[in-house]
Amino acid sequence: MTGSERFPRPDVTLCPGGPMLVRGVHTVVDDVGNMHATTRPVSAVCRCGHTSSAPWCDGTHKVARTRNESGSQRSTASDTVVRTVTIDGLQISYDQRVLEPRPWTAAQSRWASSLLPFVPAGPVLELCAGAGHIGLLAVRDHDRDLVMVDADEHACEYARHNAQTARMADRVTVRCGPMQDVLEADEQFPLIIADPPWVPSDQVDTYPEDPHLAIDGGATGLDLVKSCLELVSAHLAEDGVSILQVGPDGQTDRVAEHLVRHPELRLGMRERRLHARGALALLVRPA
Repeated sequence: MTGSERFPRPDVTLCPGGPMLVRGVHTVVDDVGNMHATTRPVSAVCRCGHTSSAPWCDGTHKVARTRNESGSQRSTASDTVVRTVTIDGLQISYDQRVLEPRPWTAAQSRWASSLLPFVPAGPVLELCAGAGHIGLLAVRDHDRDLVMVDADEHACEYARHNAQTARMADRVTVRCGPMQDVLEADEQFPLIIADPPWVPSDQVDTYPEDPHLAIDGGATGLDLVKSCLELVSAHLAEDGVSILQVGPDGQTDRVAEHLVRHPELRLGMRERRLHARGALALLVRPA
């Protein structure tokens, strides 16, 4: 009796923390669309995304599990499935290793775009850019270059891809690494967009679909926000402006208080706009 006679349709079993077992004659399509046929009675399909024999499991998940015993999120094969979303007419690609672009955040792009005609010449800087949609939308209708910065290599890859898809790659630079390390000391920008993680660490598990690196703002939710404020202070042109994204639960008040307590930053909050899922603050140099 052949495998197809014994198992006319695939019989799937998910092994906790391990591969997907598929019984019967079947074809598996990998991440790039290649088809892999097998007639083995039972085949183990990788779910962790780390195998060197894709799409088949090679046992690497056991090593990945050891590395992640500290409680950090694991990457699985489903995490690398490319998704697309269209925001304000711009097609943005991402996968689950990158924070999903939220449509509401286009409000930050539109605000930045409305200010660009009134700020000095020069490129726009986006800190914690993620997949890049906010910065790309901000400069799309302007003759401005864009520098996008993110610490996550997957986010940087998608930011480059999305710039290419938008036919803006010739004026977009993506710098991957800790934001304080990838900017030159003397670089100045007339407009800085900052999208730091702002979820308090003890609340990140409330958002299981989001990568922790992309949303964890430290104990108070403001650790990365304060790091962004220091960089904005150092790199904002004298007549420039910055638009900062934070959480909706009073974080703009706390940022305003922080700026008052730290006059050396030479930043003030001119305006704030509250949204259901976040808040935006316009930062300027004091008069």
